[in-house]
This record gives sequence, C-alpha cells and structure tokens, in this order.
Amino acid sequence: MQRVERTIRFKLYKECHVCGDLINKGLRLGRTEICNRCERNMVEESNHYLYDRYIQAVKEIWKHY
Repeated sequence: MQRVERTIRFKLYKECHVCGDLINKGLRLGRTEICNRCERNMVEESNHYLYDRYIQAVKEIWKHY
C-alpha cells in the first residue's frame, strides 16, 4: 500500500529543480519545474543568499536544450 501512495504522489506533484520541494504549480522550463518561491527569489532579489544557486540551477536546465 505504501508503494502505491508514493507513485500517486509522484504523479500529482513535481519536484522543484532548485530546492527539491514537491510542487503542483510553478515555472516550467522544458521538462523541469521551478516552484513559485524560488522563481520569486530569483526575479526579485539578486542579493538573496541563494542567488548563485538559482543561477546555476537555471544553467543546468538549459544545458539539456
């Protein structure tokens, strides 16, 4: 039973490419998702302490296209 729950959860939610949180809405880049919180932090604050991590995550996404 537990295995079925994980499978259903995986299909209903996607994982944010940056923070790893499970999300059901967000920015879609190709086949990759970025949660609204990470997207907001990337756009609004270039001095955010995780900004460099955000930039690297987006670069990784575009490497595959």
